Amino acid sequence: LEAAPELDDVQFLIVGDGAEREVLEAQAADLDNVTFTGRRPKEEVPYILRESDVALVHLKPREIFATVIPSKLLESMAAGLPVILGVRGEAKRILMDADAGIAIEPDNNEELVSAIRQLRDDSEERQAFAASGREYVNAYFDWDSISEEYLETITERGDRFDE
Repeated sequence: LEAAPELDDVQFLIVGDGAEREVLEAQAADLDNVTFTGRRPKEEVPYILRESDVALVHLKPREIFATVIPSKLLESMAAGLPVILGVRGEAKRILMDADAGIAIEPDNNEELVSAIRQLRDDSEERQAFAASGREYVNAYFDWDSISEEYLETITERGDRFDE
């Protein structure tokens, strides 16, 4: 919400619900470029992503989130969206490995504004991040790959028990 007034040519769509939603909506009441949808059915998410240019995945800067991989990150990458990520740890590693967007420090308004402007102004970079992210998710997070790795792990561990 702090970034929105500096980017009046960018429309922010905030999808979902949370403990602070009502407070945030009140703070955004005078912002014409911010829209809250509230909680939406899971079936609508692909349509929302398809109409988006960039995804913002942001969590508060807490130690507990360093090991979390937000499903929004993988969903956005799979949908072919470049991502601005305000999450430390494993999620940031995935974004960087995938070359799928820009990582910012959580709660850093200046970095967020800069990342939005960068992606707004460079369509080639947006497209490159989008393609890389989609390719990465398809390579490392599709169900076939995950199930094959799981089967290999189970088989290896099972072999050790036979010895």
